[in-house]
Amino acid sequence: MKLKKVLTAVLIFSGLLLLSSCSKQEQEYEQRALESPSNEWILRHTKIFTFERMIHEYPEQVLDNTGDSGVDQLLKAGVLAKEGDIYKVETSTNKWNTSEDLSSDTHINNIDFTLNVILNNNNVTWCGDSISGKDFVRNYTDLHEGFSASYEEYEKSIADYVDCGTGEL
Repeated sequence: MKLKKVLTAVLIFSGLLLLSSCSKQEQEYEQRALESPSNEWILRHTKIFTFERMIHEYPEQVLDNTGDSGVDQLLKAGVLAKEGDIYKVETSTNKWNTSEDLSSDTHINNIDFTLNVILNNNNVTWCGDSISGKDFVRNYTDLHEGFSASYEEYEKSIADYVDCGTGEL
């Protein structure tokens, strides 16, 4: 009888923990939807959306300018995937395989460095005049950092900008 009471208490406690964790996750999601992303998040996503378009427009040139070690690093981190002869960029940073180890080539700082190299070594040509990827990204971030907008609004704005729109929020 005593064992039955203990098991019942454990089951009730486990159920309460499960319910409270679901509520906490929902609260975090709702809170994130109301928050504006950090400048770092805006910069990283502008870089990755621009890199994605570069890979679509002229993959061989971009990959050649990245170098084998940079391509290997991005493949290892899940930023870049190869399907047959086609490379695809994962724009959702939550799906990347990053490391907490600063010395690892998959640490987010090292991925950011490689994205900077790519943007420095390649131009955006699909919006008319040729402009370095670095300047293209900087133009967006200079105009849009500090706005109070949600993550979703920024993603739409960045995608619009990379597709030669204004990126207005």
